[in-house]
Amino acid sequence: MSFISHLAKTSLNKIFKNLANDMGVEVGSVQLGIYYDKAGNQKYCGYKDMVREKDIELDDYVGASFDFSGGTEVIKTTIAQAGAGYAKELKAPISDIKIIMAYREKGLLAAALMNGGAKVRSIDIEKDFLR
Repeated sequence: MSFISHLAKTSLNKIFKNLANDMGVEVGSVQLGIYYDKAGNQKYCGYKDMVREKDIELDDYVGASFDFSGGTEVIKTTIAQAGAGYAKELKAPISDIKIIMAYREKGLLAAALMNGGAKVRSIDIEKDFLR
């Protein structure tokens, strides 16, 4: 695992654990979604058992007033920036694109690319974004 992957994994683990705590469920029951408004701005939301619960700000779930590791910025500038490319690849409006991530105890998250409500394919977060 590269250093950048380690930063992202550490921040994502904190986000998932704090989101699960906020929702009152086990960490395996939450998913983190990245979606895009019509202008292409990235937004984040929390899911519980694959049901969208609420919009969130990543920084609110890192567990500190500021993520000094830089992990959340890695997430925002790599994974979350992929929406425009996926929209172009799928010939879909960016507002139809979502990236849904699920917690894994070992390794990076499981992730899926969604177009509307349909899963297009799995995403390898480390291979595709964090090398």
